[in-house]
Amino acid sequence: VLPVLAYMTLSRFRERVELMRDCFDTLCRIGEWPGFGDPMEDPWMDPSGDELALQMHIRAEDELLRASARSTLVAPAATSAAAGTGAGPSRRSGGGAGGGSGGAGTR
Repeated sequence: VLPVLAYMTLSRFRERVELMRDCFDTLCRIGEWPGFGDPMEDPWMDPSGDELALQMHIRAEDELLRASARSTLVAPAATSAAAGTGAGPSRRSGGGAGGGSGGAGTR
């Protein structure tokens, strides 16, 4: 005799079966299903409320880290671009007076 693993309402059961069909369709269409083992995506898993809360916390933390990394990458580029445009005209006028690449050719 197999033990009962979960109880659910009929509407919840139907919802889970529909999600399973969607996963199967994705697998057939693209050859893989990226949600395997993910408690937030995998309809075959039945995570507890605590497990779901932990997953949501981990995802929020990951998103904050990604946003922080993006802003760190964008901020120096913006600073460099602003510094470059401020110094650009004086370099161009100096380079034009000296013949452009004449300074590099004398090395």
